[in-house]
Amino acid sequence: YQLVIAAPFSVDEVPEGMAIRTPVPRSIQLRFRGDGWRLAGLLLGPDLRVTIPLSSLPQGSRTITVNEIIERISISPGVQLVDVKPDTVAVWLDHLGEKRVPVVPEFTVSFKEGYGQVGTVLLSPDSITVSGAETVLERIASWKTAATSFEELKAPLETMVPLALSDGP
Repeated sequence: YQLVIAAPFSVDEVPEGMAIRTPVPRSIQLRFRGDGWRLAGLLLGPDLRVTIPLSSLPQGSRTITVNEIIERISISPGVQLVDVKPDTVAVWLDHLGEKRVPVVPEFTVSFKEGYGQVGTVLLSPDSITVSGAETVLERIASWKTAATSFEELKAPLETMVPLALSDGP
């Protein structure tokens, strides 16, 4: 039998004052082959997570390959990891920077009949500080909230809305 598991993926041990500037997937797909009851053990056991310490990769061109991933996954005998997607992840570093950007609300609103918006939307905080690779920060002019919908409003609304997840590193 074969089983595909999406495992959370992260790179840690980034040197002080540096940040990753290339996109790193939040999860990777792992395809396993083995007996059904052994594969069931993967699903019933602790969640698989793949964390690659940057210090374990060769200096210079830092590319995470299937081999680095295989070394960090402990699986029971009789189960074989046969495929990883993506099969390589390039990790390029840049100097760590900080930047203050405005928060942009991303929402839709509908009102009960006879009601409507009075005044402007107030955000608190109205700006945030983001940190990351300087080359990535250059492209960030604002940060959106998570897409949210408010239906059939008939009174003032005060609510917590999370920030949207980052598109990149």
